[in-house]
Amino acid sequence: MPFGKRGMIMIKSLFIVGIIGITSLSSSLAADEERSFPVYKVDQDYISSLPRQYVALTFDDGPSEYTKVIADILSERGVAGTFFFIGEKIEEHPEIVHYVKDQGHMVGSHSYEHNNLTELTPQLLENDMLEAVTGLEGLVGHQVELFRPPFGSADEEVVEVVKDQGLKMVMWNRDPKDWNRAEAQDILDYFYTVDSAGGIYILHENPDTVEALPQILDYLQSEDLQVVGLQ
Repeated sequence: MPFGKRGMIMIKSLFIVGIIGITSLSSSLAADEERSFPVYKVDQDYISSLPRQYVALTFDDGPSEYTKVIADILSERGVAGTFFFIGEKIEEHPEIVHYVKDQGHMVGSHSYEHNNLTELTPQLLENDMLEAVTGLEGLVGHQVELFRPPFGSADEEVVEVVKDQGLKMVMWNRDPKDWNRAEAQDILDYFYTVDSAGGIYILHENPDTVEALPQILDYLQSEDLQVVGLQ
């Protein structure tokens, strides 16, 4: 059976990873066996909310110097986060991608260069998404199914390419705007003043989010909500 364009690129990516990739995959499988964080299976092409008993924390724009700290906080609380990684950054920090996967968290693509995809030509759009997804697959050792467009910008053409690549678009319905807050308390105040039930929160990898995260988890769990990773 033909592999198709994405399949052939993934094979190439896996080959380039080589022994390092094989070793990482083995450790990832071991970690998956040891960890069993609650997850919510995305079974539609587009999602922006969850059933009211669940809430998901998603983290954009990594990997970064804060990724491991975020992953550790989540793991210590027994919950999974969903990390949407940028292709250029995973090439700079492949070890961080491995770490997140080995911790049992979920990963998805956030494009290759973090451009506004609606402004790209059809060919550049396809190339950007294909390169980002297959590069990430080569690191984690399995098919990546989740995608979040930079800035949430997606027109009909972007939606079509996402579906053609076999991806599911994950948007959000809760936005603390943590990238533009003066301090961690501002992020917490957002959580305290909105209905969190069924929320998919968009967060970013920065020091204020790291500082706020333990209290965010305390609050969500006090609301009797199941914090889930997206799969």
